[in-house]
Amino acid sequence: MTKFNRALFQYHGGYLTYGADNKFVARFKYSSRDRAGFVSFLIKNFTTEEYFAALAAQQAPAKILEAKGYISKTIALVVTSMGYPATRAGVDAYLDSRIAARV
Repeated sequence: MTKFNRALFQYHGGYLTYGADNKFVARFKYSSRDRAGFVSFLIKNFTTEEYFAALAAQQAPAKILEAKGYISKTIALVVTSMGYPATRAGVDAYLDSRIAARV
């Protein structure tokens, strides 16, 4: 079980990579402001083997972290601006209210 080392992350052109062989970690297509929180959560909650195995199983990077409770800064700002807590339960409640408003 190898822990992530913050010094081994590289970011260039919207892509976050890890290690000397530049393994793909995630892509930040629209905004890089979520990158720092993503990396911090990844380091605290995953081993390199666990994360890269999930990537190899064709899971999306954000979905891998969300499975352990990650919420991006962008989503947290939206949810809190609407009066919900910046938690997974708050995000689910917000989405449920938006869906109910459309029906």
